[in-house]
Amino acid sequence: MYGFRDEFEYFQCSNCECLQAAEIHESLSKYYSEDYYSFSTPELTKLNKIMWFFKHQRTGYCLSSKGAMGGILVKLFGRTHLPEWIGSAGVHVDSRRRQKS
Repeated sequence: MYGFRDEFEYFQCSNCECLQAAEIHESLSKYYSEDYYSFSTPELTKLNKIMWFFKHQRTGYCLSSKGAMGGILVKLFGRTHLPEWIGSAGVHVDSRRRQKS
């Protein structure tokens, strides 16, 4: 984007085929400007909070088939694709978070 012409080594995950940098450099500030969108915190308005709540309820219902509010939202707006994505990664509702050693 900035034309530095720096070279980086990448690898592709054999499982999900995502492309990743092989090594994270100490200072990435050279490559990302101060106004880079990921550095900002989104402002949560009341509408955003309400929308987040509804999405959370719907997704929870899609994952566990529990919750009346989520069930209503699924009937109105359909199921999310999240369970299929999570399932394809081998994660299930009863899966535990992997502990770092």
